[in-house]
Amino acid sequence: MIAYGFGDFSQNILFQVVSFHLLFYLTETVGLSASFVGTTFLAARCWDALNDPIMGYISSRTRSRWGSYRSYLLWGIPGMVGAMYWLFNVPAPESGGYEYFVISYILFGMAFTCYNIPYGAMTAVMTTDARERGKLTGFRMTFAALGGIVGATCFLPVVDWAGGGAAGYQWASGCFAGMILLSMIPPFLLVKERIAVRPADLPTYTRIRALLGHNRPFWLLCLVFGLIFCGYALFAATIPYAARYIFHDEALASPLILTLLGAMALAIPIWTWVGTRVGKKNVFMIGSLFFLISFLVLGCIPGEVDTVWVFLIFGLKGIGYGAGSYASWALLPDTIEYGKWKSGKQAAGITYGVYGVFFKLGIGLGAALAGWILASVGYTQGMESSSALETGIRMSVAWGPLGLSLLAWACLYRYPLTEALHRDMMVHMDSQD
Repeated sequence: MIAYGFGDFSQNILFQVVSFHLLFYLTETVGLSASFVGTTFLAARCWDALNDPIMGYISSRTRSRWGSYRSYLLWGIPGMVGAMYWLFNVPAPESGGYEYFVISYILFGMAFTCYNIPYGAMTAVMTTDARERGKLTGFRMTFAALGGIVGATCFLPVVDWAGGGAAGYQWASGCFAGMILLSMIPPFLLVKERIAVRPADLPTYTRIRALLGHNRPFWLLCLVFGLIFCGYALFAATIPYAARYIFHDEALASPLILTLLGAMALAIPIWTWVGTRVGKKNVFMIGSLFFLISFLVLGCIPGEVDTVWVFLIFGLKGIGYGAGSYASWALLPDTIEYGKWKSGKQAAGITYGVYGVFFKLGIGLGAALAGWILASVGYTQGMESSSALETGIRMSVAWGPLGLSLLAWACLYRYPLTEALHRDMMVHMDSQD
């Protein structure tokens, strides 16, 4: 469980650095257009809508001495490490910065897919016990939060320590690339696949259609967490702008992110324990109230308020996102079993691949919305604060994510796969075997 957690530690260093800092770096340091960057974010995620299921299909059919999915924990290392460095070495616009960014960002998405999809699919081939999967996901999400804390809160201090500006970002990206490399080794060496996939369960188009076509819990889950991650990306990408233009202190960005992710890391083990008692769906239904309330308050709070209240809001939001992070991945393996129960077939790789499409489209759309909203209120590199800019930032950091989260909550309320139904499914399939 600890070794498996390191896989998400490394991924979330990269993911959170990109989520919290890439848009700000590209617009404030490199000088790229916010609308162009936002459009590229979404276009790259649309490409992932193709390569995520392809990667799921390929990984499900892979056979090696390490298993179906474990081999990609080794082969995915160069792309993940390289992506950390490429993305923060973008040249100036007049030196081909736009072209370089488009290529490097698309390669980043593909590298992330090649590692993330097989890594996630391994949960389904390590154990079939729902509670053990819940514990495994708890470890994974705790390490994810810790990796996110390192990536999101330590990156800018390293940039400043290295002198700031473009050179500071280059130095920091190299340091973090090395950190990612070291943390990606334990999962490959120590995590094992314990459940062999039978040849009869290998994915084909007919089997995939049978597996997913009538899997209502799976599609509801895809929609719910596509919305949640869209709101998260929209919120995360705007935090540095909120610190500078609403609270008038750019140095607040890293401490606020640390508060958010620190609360998330502390909350995930608690939500994991709660999930074993009240169910994983109920964890999300209860926990999401924390970030719904915090978004509402953040949309109204004046910029001159005591920063203690701002930190409190971000702490509550982190508690809520801890529940969302746990539930988003803890519920997914159960829907794989539901598909097998309905169709008699199982293909964890392709299921995670399709789920990854919604995850990445949500992330891409949220980041794109952040860029588009900034462009719509006339944002330019280094501009002075204005009421229009503040309104746009509040839309990105509070009101937009609030609306998306409310819609996700309403959708998950209709999620039909309970803990009792899952137990009955497993008993039925065991008797069939």
